[in-house]
Amino acid sequence: MRAGCVIDIPRAIQVKRAVVNVRAKDNACFAWAVVAALYPSATHADRTVHYPDYTTVLDVGGIEFPMTLDQIGRFERGNDISINLFAEDDDNRRGVIVPLRLTDRKRDRHVNLLYVPDSHVEQPGHFAWIRDLSRLVSAQCSRKQHRKYICDRCLHYFPTEKRLAAHIIDCESINDCAIVLPSEDDKLLAFRNYKRKERTPFVVYADLEYTLEKNEQAKDAAAAGAYQRHRAFSVGNTTFGHSDEIRIPMQQQDLYTLPCESYLYIEGTFSVDGAAAEGDVQAAPDYQTHLVNNCAAFLFNELRYELNGVEIDRSRNVGVTNTLKNYVFLTHARSNILLSAGWSLTGTSGRRLQTRGDQRMGFCEDYRRVVINARHELVLIRARNDNNCIVLSGDRHGARIDLHKVQWRMPHVYLNEINKLRLLRTLESGRFLSMAFHSWDLYEFPLLQSTTAHSWAVKAATQLEKPRKDASLFDACDLSNVKLFLNSTFYPYDNMHLDFAKNRYALLYDMYARFRRAYYALDRNDDGAVLTMNKFLHCGPFVVLDCSRQNETVKSATVDVGIEFDCRRNVPPETTAYCLILHDRVVEYIPLTSVVRRVV
Repeated sequence: MRAGCVIDIPRAIQVKRAVVNVRAKDNACFAWAVVAALYPSATHADRTVHYPDYTTVLDVGGIEFPMTLDQIGRFERGNDISINLFAEDDDNRRGVIVPLRLTDRKRDRHVNLLYVPDSHVEQPGHFAWIRDLSRLVSAQCSRKQHRKYICDRCLHYFPTEKRLAAHIIDCESINDCAIVLPSEDDKLLAFRNYKRKERTPFVVYADLEYTLEKNEQAKDAAAAGAYQRHRAFSVGNTTFGHSDEIRIPMQQQDLYTLPCESYLYIEGTFSVDGAAAEGDVQAAPDYQTHLVNNCAAFLFNELRYELNGVEIDRSRNVGVTNTLKNYVFLTHARSNILLSAGWSLTGTSGRRLQTRGDQRMGFCEDYRRVVINARHELVLIRARNDNNCIVLSGDRHGARIDLHKVQWRMPHVYLNEINKLRLLRTLESGRFLSMAFHSWDLYEFPLLQSTTAHSWAVKAATQLEKPRKDASLFDACDLSNVKLFLNSTFYPYDNMHLDFAKNRYALLYDMYARFRRAYYALDRNDDGAVLTMNKFLHCGPFVVLDCSRQNETVKSATVDVGIEFDCRRNVPPETTAYCLILHDRVVEYIPLTSVVRRVV
């Protein structure tokens, strides 16, 4: 299916005045329809001159116009926009709207589009923005004239917005299509051309979800009958290219899983193009071209954990998030263990990486209990390129990382009969089980101004291209003072008076070393910080602030987060600031009904 050019929408839809048909001479009607939804015009909404050019507000890199259905997913991931696509029913019912394509995850910026096919089969169709879905489909839902609140997935209607919100929670996790119930006039399902069906004597179903590894001895042999580790495969994905979405599901629900002990197994190849011979990866060795520290995390742009189809935790810009987190919380012993995961302060090598789940997201690190009767799914989105994974020398043309295998290895715990009976009795009440953990949210300031004083109202931002430098190392930028504001409360109370030229950064290192002890409630004598003073200056430095002790007004009210920082000289151009916030999150679920909800 292709879409483009200028096409008049059917008269039955025009009279409802619910669709904006932007008339453009190019084949980018899809992009213009999205721009019309993001920047609505009060007058002459069908003219492109009333909107910003789509190339300036949308990332259409790698998108070929006219738009095809299989490119919409790539467009969603590149612009953080979700798209639902509707079309007129082709079953001889003029004016009846049905879903044509539904998004996997509804984002803050969501757009409903109408696809209008061209009367000529060889010509592409056309996209238009659905400004008012309720007005468009109200007549086909019910003849009542009152306002209806329409679900944009199943097209069922509700009398109040509150009832619609309650319905959407289950609809997004269950319904992948519209449900049409039979009526008195249409209660028979007829099949056409049934004589052409393929005849098969039998059907074979093969479950390739995961394989089983050798059993391990349980930590508490009296409590568990067996302790197994399963390899979950992404069967539907044959390639792991840039910007691809990798889904690794675990559909079997009657198991006791232990996500905190799970890990990712990644296998691939690292190749470098030499300067002496074009395309010859076996050119003279170049010791300046290498993988960065924590390169496994920089392979992915986003990591999501879904439980029963509901997203419970997410990590954006996985490489920077995980690197900052490890610098602050790792010990020397733990740092050596993570060499197999690509964590090395002196360099990284090898084609097989094994990274633990508790090093990738807060849920796997903090929730140390078994999860019962739940469907797990890990969603990974490959980075747009490998620039952040590799440091190139000046005489190299390029390098790439090709992934061949991505597996999620999840431990399964089998309880003995006594403990299983005790657990089942607890679940009979049908109450919600609470899962509390810390979520890691990374915010970016893509391009700092070349000044000495900066004020940042922390919010999410995107940066399309990264510089070809070591992304695991950060710069001081001659920082002199930092203040974090939570509404009117600020941290720290005194000014820092930092001066890296005169080695005045002891306060910064002390804040870094103290934070790990406070976060994990460790003994005051713990000296396990992974970075020494010299390493701290080389890898960072970074400012670590403990805001866990807050007054009640900050805890109960909406919090505006702001950062003010000063430098002794102008910040260099193309500098990006990062802010990693660790905050509480509570998720509740009922194992017997598979209901999951986010509380905090």
